[in-house]
Amino acid sequence: MSPASHFVIPDLIRPSLRVPFGSQDIVHLDHDRATAESKAWLFSWGIFAKSDRRKAAVIKSHADFCAVRAYPYATYEYLRTTCDWMNVIVSIDEITDVQTYEEACHTRDTVVAVLRDPSQNDGTPLSKMIQRFVS
Repeated sequence: MSPASHFVIPDLIRPSLRVPFGSQDIVHLDHDRATAESKAWLFSWGIFAKSDRRKAAVIKSHADFCAVRAYPYATYEYLRTTCDWMNVIVSIDEITDVQTYEEACHTRDTVVAVLRDPSQNDGTPLSKMIQRFVS
């Protein structure tokens, strides 16, 4: 088999692009409540207090909406957990985007430590948020 001469990256930015989740557009019936509560929970930790741009990027990402599309028949508790996790992941990405290499490594180490052992809390809002998520 010869190596590929090129590859195509899909245009994920174009607004008209529809992610194929099946033949119908099915979302969880409680999607408005779940996404609103998830974002309220996320922003209650104050991790974006210094940057409206990063907060706006998290809102614009609609990461939690992936959960309501991917799990249309989940229980509400499972849906909320999934929405929260998607928002946590996007938030970590936004935080590390503006950090130096050393700061991003520290953020990574903090998140991994709390995921491995929830008692490992360094006192930062991010650490407390992850701790609450896993407990």
